[in-house]
Amino acid sequence: QTERIVVRIDGTSYDLTTWKHPGGRTPLERHTGADITNLFYSNHFSPNVSAIAKFRLTQDSSTTSLRRTTSDIDPHSGLYRELKAAVKRRLVERGIPWRYKPAWQPFLVRLACALYCLQHGCGWGAQV
Repeated sequence: QTERIVVRIDGTSYDLTTWKHPGGRTPLERHTGADITNLFYSNHFSPNVSAIAKFRLTQDSSTTSLRRTTSDIDPHSGLYRELKAAVKRRLVERGIPWRYKPAWQPFLVRLACALYCLQHGCGWGAQV
């Protein structure tokens, strides 16, 4: 039997037990029973609760006693949104992806350098 995963976002409770979170089940299990509003908004670049709307619970006794783990920072505040938008603009301006995207090119460059050094004796081949 799977343990029920109930979290609260913006004062609304969701039963995410059967939801397939793109980041895996572990983050959900880690915060079962918690108000994860700040975590939700700080870990999703474009947060949107519509993806989990069908898991919304009606108010009942099982959702009223969720533990509060959020900080005093309001993720909806104007300052928060302004700072998040500024960071996004800077990343876009510099061509920096805001999320890690695996690429094969850096791996091949490192492999080529290592093979070259091993073949031509760069001084550390014996240590490898």
